[in-house]
Amino acid sequence: MKYFLKCLLAGLMLLVPLSHAGVSVSSGFPDLGNIVSSVDMGVLMFVVSNVDIAGLIWATLKYAALFFIISLAVLFCCGKYHCFKRQNPIWDKCAYLYYLYIPIVFVAFGAVYGASSNAEQQASSFIKNELSPVVNQFLIGTLRATPPEFYDLLANTTPEDAMLILRKMIRDSLDNVFNSGESDGMKAFWQKLPNIGTTFVVDVCANIIYGKVADIAGVSRGDVKRGAKSIYKESFLDLMTKGGDLFGNYAALKVSKMIAMYRFFAMLVLALTLFVPMADFLIARFLKKRRTRNEAFLAGAENIPEGPASS
Repeated sequence: MKYFLKCLLAGLMLLVPLSHAGVSVSSGFPDLGNIVSSVDMGVLMFVVSNVDIAGLIWATLKYAALFFIISLAVLFCCGKYHCFKRQNPIWDKCAYLYYLYIPIVFVAFGAVYGASSNAEQQASSFIKNELSPVVNQFLIGTLRATPPEFYDLLANTTPEDAMLILRKMIRDSLDNVFNSGESDGMKAFWQKLPNIGTTFVVDVCANIIYGKVADIAGVSRGDVKRGAKSIYKESFLDLMTKGGDLFGNYAALKVSKMIAMYRFFAMLVLALTLFVPMADFLIARFLKKRRTRNEAFLAGAENIPEGPASS
């Protein structure tokens, strides 16, 4: 997410010097949330259409075989310690189905892990090695085709400059609001306020903007501040030419997280199915211990000698 955050911050902060230079950025500005969702879906479809099916199948079979071997070891231990032995004849015969049930669950577990892990590796590698260079070339070509004044603005302006411009715009807006107000008292108060006071008000307004950016990116306000600080001295031109790499890292991270989430829930469901034989074993063990106690109690009762007969 930090790579995407840098790119997002650079894009949003670029609007400040553009508007200050008189370039219109408000008309027809698209919704950022819809853009991010569309990009995510486009990347996912692009990766799915280029997945290595043979590699995916091989990884699936490899891990399925590995977990099948593990299931055989589990079955050996269960057989050695008579985990599937039951007192009831019908229950005893049904318990032998676990010799089929457990390997199936383990094989499914391995197949899910192998397929999802391979898909995650393929997606990350494909995005970084195939998609990122294409985006970089597109951005570089687009920048070269921009008007000279726009290109110079990108090259000579940094996010630090954008923040200075933004703070000046906030201060000018506050001056206009207080000086054009109907209340003479508020106007006089603002004019007499020391520089440290007006700076504090500007800082509050800037923090509000940080919060809005954090809401858009889905991160904390502290992450936004740290992200802005990390790109403070770089020119917008350099940031834009690295846009493909930043986008590739963001897209790879987003796809990896999505695959990892589905893998977690699938493996959680499979892990829960193993509680069936475990619960069955614990119930059988409890019943066996209770039956042993009852038999011991009855045997003890039969061995109690009878008292002397009354005369």
